[in-house]
Amino acid sequence: MLAPPMYNYINGADQIQDSDQFYNIQMKLRGMANLKYFTDPISCSIMGNKCNSPIMLGPAPQQGMVHKDGELASAKAAAELGQMFVLSIQSTFCIE
Repeated sequence: MLAPPMYNYINGADQIQDSDQFYNIQMKLRGMANLKYFTDPISCSIMGNKCNSPIMLGPAPQQGMVHKDGELASAKAAAELGQMFVLSIQSTFCIE
């Protein structure tokens, strides 16, 4: 269980000035196309690195606040899937 200030930081509640505006946000959901009929490979090269798809695992800061492995676990998962991982500048681990 996280302490309320930490939970609010992660949840973004400490940044919300007007909660009514927050709850009135509507998102448009879009699904991916049925890829079973897609015959061309979706792999690509990003900055000279081969990836299984053009989708990257984007930066999410301070993952170490909620799990001991933090960004290391995310990086390992991305590597296992052949995906790029983008490290946040607010990571809880060094890039080295």
